[in-house]
Amino acid sequence: MCRRERGPDQGAPRRAGARECRAGRHGAKSATGPAGCRRVRHPVIHRGCRCVIPVTQEVAMIRFRRLSLLLSFLAFGALALPASAQERTPPQLIDAQIDAFRDGDFVTAFGFASTELRAIFGTPEAFGRMVRQGYPMVLDPAEIRYLDQGERGGAVVQRVLILDRDGRSYLLEYLMRGTGAEMRIAGVSILPETGTGV
Repeated sequence: MCRRERGPDQGAPRRAGARECRAGRHGAKSATGPAGCRRVRHPVIHRGCRCVIPVTQEVAMIRFRRLSLLLSFLAFGALALPASAQERTPPQLIDAQIDAFRDGDFVTAFGFASTELRAIFGTPEAFGRMVRQGYPMVLDPAEIRYLDQGERGGAVVQRVLILDRDGRSYLLEYLMRGTGAEMRIAGVSILPETGTGV
């Protein structure tokens, strides 16, 4: 801050000890000028006692590059999210769980189950035992065909035809709850009605 000096027309002499404007805070080299304010070597606009550095084209380009770099990182971060955090369709969700079964990764497969199913089985190990005993055809199917899709009680119903390694076919009905990235598998039934279900 600097003190405004009174001009001759105001009937008071200019004070010799008037404080200078602080331009040094802009990080530029300066020299004292005849007006009592420091002259900054880059363009400066004096508004009252405040020294304002205008945004040059070079500074604007630097800011633009930084913003572009930040947006690129954000876009890459979205692509790098784990599959469970990204939005899925029912077939993609089923594929992801079956891929986890193929890898023997029941922790990941358990994460694709709804909150209610996880509460029933408690642990990935218990969930894995249930799948091995009741749904061995989904552990490593030879072929997966997605059939009709519908809605029931606010949930998505996806029918799937699975062919196991021995050539046997199974018609399964998956029940999905939630939308987008929050969609989870809430139950699986083996059709016809004589089959077992969760």
